[in-house]
Amino acid sequence: MVDTIMDRIKESNVEVSSPDRNLKARVRYPGHLTLGFRPRFYPEYDEIDLRYQLEQICAVGSTEYRRNLHKIAGQSEPTGDHWDARIRRYQAEQDDLVSVGYAPSELIAVKRIGTAVWRVKLVPGVLHELDEKTFTVEFAEAVARLLSDREMKMIALKDKHFDLNLPAFVRKPPSPPRPVTW
Repeated sequence: MVDTIMDRIKESNVEVSSPDRNLKARVRYPGHLTLGFRPRFYPEYDEIDLRYQLEQICAVGSTEYRRNLHKIAGQSEPTGDHWDARIRRYQAEQDDLVSVGYAPSELIAVKRIGTAVWRVKLVPGVLHELDEKTFTVEFAEAVARLLSDREMKMIALKDKHFDLNLPAFVRKPPSPPRPVTW
């Protein structure tokens, strides 16, 4: 069997830990997240500390995942300004692109700005309302929805800058279900 780049991407995964080392996340193609707490640490968190740990683990995980994809493809990460003005404008807008995802319960919201800034919103009391397993599933779903939102917005952005001639419903992705005060 021929080992293609896509085969290697599908088999790859990245594991990262939170700054306090009490959370681990695994990111695998196409951006699926699995989150786990060290035994007995979930009840020890308050919403503020957990939010910080989740934001950091998402930022590091997405950066490492992107680096891994570039490595598999035999490319270095892009640096500096591109010679093509369309690509420069596209990259500038990509750096400001805001994506949002909500957990099914709407107790957790995740926002990504550009490629590196992540924000997590936890409704007060969420850690008492959701047990550890439910929380990890809800958080992973919020991230999956964010990535879906981002993918649709990236397609629309590519159409805007590179004239992909996409239908109107693709060019204007739907709004998130409700606004979140960050």
